[in-house]
Order: sequence, then C-alpha cells, then structure tokens
Amino acid sequence: MFGLICHCSNCKKLSGSQMMCASVYSKSHFTVNKGEPAQYADTQTDSGKPATRYFCPKCGSQLYCTMAFNEKLVIVFSGSLDEEFSRKWKPNKEQYLCRKTDSLPDFRIVEKAGLPMKHRKGPFGF
Repeated sequence: MFGLICHCSNCKKLSGSQMMCASVYSKSHFTVNKGEPAQYADTQTDSGKPATRYFCPKCGSQLYCTMAFNEKLVIVFSGSLDEEFSRKWKPNKEQYLCRKTDSLPDFRIVEKAGLPMKHRKGPFGF
C-alpha cells in the first residue's frame, strides 16, 4: 500500500532509532509464511488504543504490528524485510513531523502530517 516514516516517540523507542520506517499493507494481503511470532500489547500509544507488536521469539527482532483503531492494516517494519525488498523500500508518507529530530534531513515525500493523531484527522495517523 505505502511506505511510512513515523517520528512519534513510541515508534522511535520501538525502532531504537530517530524514526521508524515501515510498509503498511491491507491485512487481507498479509500472511506469515513460517513460524509463529510472539506478541505483546503496547498501550502507550497517542490514540489510547493498543498496538499489538509482533516479534521473533528466537532473536527478538521486531516484525510487524497491528493497531486497534484500524484492524484492517498491518504495519511491517522495513528492517525485517529481506534485502531484495529492503533495498527497494521507498517512503511516500511521513507523520509526527512535530517530533522529528532536528538533525534529520527533509525527506522528499508526498504526504506529510505534523500534528499528533488526536489533534487532526487523516488517513495514516498511527
């Protein structure tokens, strides 16, 4: 569906970086091909609704998440993609610009959103 860069505090902590990069897909087009990921419910979200985080039970790598406020979408962390897909990953949406680290460059992205989700309406407020 689309590539997303998120600068919210929650995603920064989750990714261990200054931003989180992910691909957002329709849940109907997503399957886990091998193994059973472990999960936990993250309740520290701006929406106040939990995000279910899925990770590898062997190594702890973050794989993907789902959000209670929009259960039709799956957010796949770009770092979990195989290299052939990871190298081609391209963001086209960026959000939480109000929390973007000052030293990061201005990314050439089509859609940008600066306000936290609770203060605006929009199609990609995670």
